[in-house]
Amino acid sequence: MHFDDETTAWKAFENGTRTDEHLFVIPDIHGRADLLEHMLALIARVPGNGRPRTIAFLGDLIDRGPESFRAIQLALDAKKQCDKRIKLPGNHEGMLLDGLDLPLETTAFNHWFDCGGSSMVAELPGHMTASQEEIREQLRQALPAGYLDFLRTAPGHYKSGDLLLLHGGLRPPVGPDPEGERERFLAQPLASAPRVHWACLRREFLLWKGGWDKARREIVVHGHTVMCENGIESGKEAADLADHVSTHARISLDMGTGYLPQLLALEAAGGAYRFHYVRKEEYLP
Repeated sequence: MHFDDETTAWKAFENGTRTDEHLFVIPDIHGRADLLEHMLALIARVPGNGRPRTIAFLGDLIDRGPESFRAIQLALDAKKQCDKRIKLPGNHEGMLLDGLDLPLETTAFNHWFDCGGSSMVAELPGHMTASQEEIREQLRQALPAGYLDFLRTAPGHYKSGDLLLLHGGLRPPVGPDPEGERERFLAQPLASAPRVHWACLRREFLLWKGGWDKARREIVVHGHTVMCENGIESGKEAADLADHVSTHARISLDMGTGYLPQLLALEAAGGAYRFHYVRKEEYLP
């Protein structure tokens, strides 16, 4: 299969938004290690600019696609090509954690399995005849050492200058104590996440147009919500779907990699940003 990739032109942030890092942000991979590998190779070819080089993953490395374990390993190995590597978890990592930590009678394992975890189980040898408890133990053994402990204590967000990175979404600052509410919201642990959580928030976050700070300098960079229904033919089309800086003060990077052979990443440096798009030639409905 052939890969195509495209890099868009640089674009200036509005309202003085900036980051002092040379930042690359990669959203939901969902087991498509082939697309992630190509994206990381593309990023490796991008010349340095004197700023510290950071690669950040927004979570949902796993489930749905055929190579969840290799996707995790590629993200771990990415530290070799940057000064800093950030791994943020998504709701699928949260479901996996609950499925492995909570008793089977809670049905947390079944919930994860039905939401895409079945593809990860399919990577295990002998899964067809194994019991659920045996599968859970196989998963614990197959995951990289320390990975589950990392998920239990993982930060839910990362701040890079005026860019706030997280998986799902941020609550609009509309309460009587917006700063305190935001701090408590972002401090929620990944395990047993409630419905209103940074890993899975959608509607109220996506509809908000009031900005995240008074100067509208802060931009939220996220995944989780797929921005397209079909295959995307060009990087410009993908960038147009992702770029909500002017209207909603956010950048939405998820282009449905769990279902479609395409992946979009953000590059930001100083006061400017651009996008990298990777597409694999497969059937696109």
